[in-house]
Amino acid sequence: FKMATMSFFVLLTVSLASSSTSAHQALFPGRDVVPFDYAWKFILSDKVNYTLPCPAFNNTPGAKCGGLKSAGANSLDECKQACCNVDDCEVYQYNPQNAQGACWIGSCDTPMHDSKGWNGGMTVSARNDSRPPPCDQQFDDSDWEYVDLPHDYIVTLPFSNKTANGKTGYFPRANAFYRKHFYLLGTWNESRIYLHFEGVYKVAHIYINGQLARVYGGSNSAYTDFVVRLDNISNINMGDVPNVIAIYVDGSYGTEHWYSGAGLYRSVKLLRFNKQYFDFDSLYAPTFVQQDTIKGHVVEIQNEIQSNSLILTRKTANAMVKPSISVVNSGDQTRAMQLQYVLYDVSGNQKGQGQADVPPMASNTVTNISTEFSVSDVTLWSIQTPALYKLKVRMVESSSGNVLDDMNTTIGFRTVDWDKDSGFNLNGEKVKLRGFCHHDDFTGVGMAMPDRVWLLRAMQSRGVGGNAWRMSHNNYRPAVYDILDATGTVVWDENRDLTPTGVQGQEAMVKGHRNHASIASYSFCNEGGCERTNATLYKIFREVSKRNDPFRVVTGNMRGATGPGTLSDFIDVQGLSHPASSEIMSVRTKDPNKAIIASECCSCRTQRGENVQVDRVAMQAFNGDCLQEQVNRSDGLPYVAGSLIWTLGDYMGEPSPWDWPQVSSSFGAVDLAGFPKAGAKWFQAWWLFTTSLVSNGYNSTTGRPPLPSGNVVYVVEDNDSNNWPSNTEKYVYHVYSDAPYVDLLHNGKSQGMQQNDVFYGWTEWNFTTLPQGNITAIGYDKEHNKVGEHTRTAGQTASMLKLSIDAPSPTTATGNKVLLDGHDVVLVRAEIVDTNGNRVESAKNNVTFSIVSGPARVLGVGNGDPFCKEPHQVTWRSAYHGLARGILKVTTDSASPPMTRNLIRQIDADTGKSTVTIPSSNDPTPTNVITVKVTAPGLKEATIDIMTSDDSTTDSVLAAAAASLHLPISLD
Repeated sequence: FKMATMSFFVLLTVSLASSSTSAHQALFPGRDVVPFDYAWKFILSDKVNYTLPCPAFNNTPGAKCGGLKSAGANSLDECKQACCNVDDCEVYQYNPQNAQGACWIGSCDTPMHDSKGWNGGMTVSARNDSRPPPCDQQFDDSDWEYVDLPHDYIVTLPFSNKTANGKTGYFPRANAFYRKHFYLLGTWNESRIYLHFEGVYKVAHIYINGQLARVYGGSNSAYTDFVVRLDNISNINMGDVPNVIAIYVDGSYGTEHWYSGAGLYRSVKLLRFNKQYFDFDSLYAPTFVQQDTIKGHVVEIQNEIQSNSLILTRKTANAMVKPSISVVNSGDQTRAMQLQYVLYDVSGNQKGQGQADVPPMASNTVTNISTEFSVSDVTLWSIQTPALYKLKVRMVESSSGNVLDDMNTTIGFRTVDWDKDSGFNLNGEKVKLRGFCHHDDFTGVGMAMPDRVWLLRAMQSRGVGGNAWRMSHNNYRPAVYDILDATGTVVWDENRDLTPTGVQGQEAMVKGHRNHASIASYSFCNEGGCERTNATLYKIFREVSKRNDPFRVVTGNMRGATGPGTLSDFIDVQGLSHPASSEIMSVRTKDPNKAIIASECCSCRTQRGENVQVDRVAMQAFNGDCLQEQVNRSDGLPYVAGSLIWTLGDYMGEPSPWDWPQVSSSFGAVDLAGFPKAGAKWFQAWWLFTTSLVSNGYNSTTGRPPLPSGNVVYVVEDNDSNNWPSNTEKYVYHVYSDAPYVDLLHNGKSQGMQQNDVFYGWTEWNFTTLPQGNITAIGYDKEHNKVGEHTRTAGQTASMLKLSIDAPSPTTATGNKVLLDGHDVVLVRAEIVDTNGNRVESAKNNVTFSIVSGPARVLGVGNGDPFCKEPHQVTWRSAYHGLARGILKVTTDSASPPMTRNLIRQIDADTGKSTVTIPSSNDPTPTNVITVKVTAPGLKEATIDIMTSDDSTTDSVLAAAAASLHLPISLD
C-alpha cells in the first residue's frame, strides 16, 4: 500500500506530543494547563454503606439478555438492590445455578429471550434521584484515604481463585469512589474550563457539586481520553468557595481476557481557555517530503562508554507542512483572528513559519482553518535518527493583536511505503520490522504505569534489537507515544473493539494519535474480533479512520478467515496472528497485492532462572528452540514486513500454560518486575549483534537501533544445586550467542568447541552430574578471535544484599537522576549475594524497602515470579531467584514551573494532605539525594543513594530518552 501523494511529495506525519512527559506544561498565553492529580480521596464502594431508591421494575421471570455484567449478590433482592445502586442500571437477572455467577446487572445489548432458571426485572420508569450519597457535595469523606493519580485500585486487592477470573490475573473486580475538593480562580469567570481525563477504567459517573456532569467509559472507550466542562455547571463556585468532584467508578467488569485494573489510572489536567480557543484533538498537520531533495549524510557518534564510535546515516530533505485546526468562538461577539505557525529544531532555531486568517466568526461557532508552509533541509525521522521538531501554533485577535490561545507540539518528518514485495519501507529504504506486543501493566502499580517504567520498556526493546511496538490491544496514555517518537520506534496502534460501540474508540484513537511520527498503522481488531463478517461495519471503521487520517494504512491482527469476502477486503495491510509459513504463503496467494506482517507471533513461554520445567511449578528459562522455529516463520520471508513477538514483558493475567496457582503470563523476554530473562539475550544475539556465519536471507542490520556493536555470549542455566530437582539425570547447559564458534569450560577445562551454525540457534552441552564451580562460555569470531565470555558461578550461602538502580540509570539508558515532578519513580534492584558477591539463584529471602531520607515513598514491589501471590503495594516482597524489586515514587513537585506550582496550590483545597508536596517558589530547595535502606532477615542490610533533579530540561523522561539514544543497554 503506497500512501497518497501530491506531485513529487510523499506524506509524512507530525507528532503532537507535549515537549516533555514529565515536566508539566508551563502557562501559555491564553490558556492554563494545571495538573489535577494530587489530593484525591478514595474508598472502595463496599466500604460505604448506602442504598439508592429503586425505580419501578417489570418482572422478567424465565428470561435473560446479553450485555450485562456480574455483580456479587446472594439473593434476588440483593441483586435488585445492586442494580438500584448503579445509576444507569436498567436490568437485573438472577440465577443461583449459573456457574458464571448468579447476579447480572446493567443494560441489555441483545433482546430478551426465554431462559429457564432466571428471574429479575427491567426498569419501566426514570429514577427520581439516582445519585449515590458519596457523590453528594456535602458528604463526609474525612476518613477516606488520600491517593494521587495515576491510581489503579484493583492491583491492591488480594488474589482469589474463587471469585476472580484467571485470565484477568485472579484479581477480584470492585467499584470505587473518588472525591476531590478544589477551587476555581475568581479571575476565570469569563473562561471556558474543562477537566481532561486521559482515561478511566471502566465506567466513570462524574458529579460536580452533586450534579451529574458526564458518564463515560465502557467498551474500548475506557482507554480513550475525554473532557468534562465545568464552567457551565449551574452551581459551580468561583473564587473562595470550594467545589467537589465526585466520581463513581464502575470497575465491576473488565476485558475478561487480560488484567485491566480499574480507577483513575491515568492523569487528569484542569484546562482554562479564553472564549476563543483551539478545539480538542483538532490539530492535524500532515507533512510532505520532496523526494528528489532527499540526501544522505554520514554521522559519527562518539561513544563515551566504549572506545569504538557509531556510524549512522542521517537523511535530510525539503518538505511542506499542511496544518489544519478547528477554532472555537464561544463568546457572545463576532471575532476575527489570525493563526501563526512557527517551526523550531531541537536547538531552538527557526526552520519555517506560516499563517492563516480566520474570517469573522459569529458567536458560538466552530470553523476549521487550513494553511501550508514549506521548510528546507529538515532531518528525517528514522529508527537511527529520530529527529523531532517543535511546532508552535498561536491564535491572535486581528484587531488588537492579543494572544487568545497558544499551543506547542512536536513534529517529525518521514516517508512510509508498505509494499507487497519489499514489506515496510522507511524514507525509501527497506526496513524489517522486528518488535514486540505489549500490555499496559507492571508489578506494584498495575495499569497506573509511570512514564519512567515505559521508558525502561522502550529501551529494553531497543536493547534486544527491537524497532517496532504493537499497542495490544488498546490506546495507551499519551506519554508512551511521546517516548516511542523520541526513541525511533515504529508503532502499530490498535483499537480491538470492532463493534458498533467501538467506532467512537477507533475515531478517538486516530484523531488523538494521527500526528505522531512513530505511528505507521491503525488496527481495527484482534484475532476473533476480526471475524464478525459485517461488511457494513468494516466500511464504517475504514471510513472513520481515513476521514481523520487519509494517509496511514488500516489493518487488523487476523487469525483465521482472510482473503476475499473477509475483513481483508477493507484493510490495506494484512496483519496475521501466529501464522505458520504456509499460512503466510496462502494469504499472499489469495491477496497478492497487499503487504503482509506477522502482527503477533512467537508465544514462547519461559521463566527467569528456572533450569528445568516442573509441572504447575515452573517453566524453564531456555526457550531457544521455540524462538528459533516460530520467529523464522515470518522473519525468514523477504516479503513479510516484520514480526511482532508476543510479548516483550510479562503481564498480569492470562497465566499459561497453567491456571492457578500461576497468576500472570510467562511469554515475555522480560519478567513482570522488569528483570530480563534469558530470552532477552537470544533476541539481542540474533536481532542486534549477529555476526554469525549463517543467515535467513535478510540483512539484520537494516533498521537496527543506533546502539554500539558487540557480541552476546550467555549461559542460560546456573549451577546452584538448590535450583535443580534432586532427581535430575542429565544437566543440559545452553548458550545463546551470535558468535560463529562457542566453547564451554568447566573450571577452565574445555568441554569441546562447537560451531554456532544454525541461524537463530544456540549451542548446548550435557553433563551427567551437576558441574560444581565455574561454568564459562567463550565466543569466537570466524577467525577464532575471542569476542566475549560469560561465567556462571554458583552463589554459596546468602550473606548480604547488593543494591543497584535499574531506572533512571545510564546502564539501561533511562537517565541519570529522578525528576522531582510529583510523578517520577525509581526502580531499585535488590540482589541477594554471597560473601564473594555472587548471586544466590535459589535465595527466597523476604526483602523490605524503606526510605531513610529524601522526598520519596515506597509505591510498590515485585519479583517477577508468575506464581507469586504476595501483595503489590506494600514495602516487602520475597526474592525470586535472588532478586526483588522496589518501586519508589517522588513525593514533591519542585520541577514544574513556579507559575504552575502556584496554580496547583491555589486550586487544590487539600494541598499538603496528599502524598505529594507542592513547594512555593519561596520554599527551600528539596534535598538532592534520596537514601533507601533494604533489609532481609539474616542478611547484612544495604543502603543506596539516589540523585534527584528539579531540572526537566535535562532529567525528564523525554530528555533522558533523547540523550540516551546511543548508549549500550544492559540486559543483566
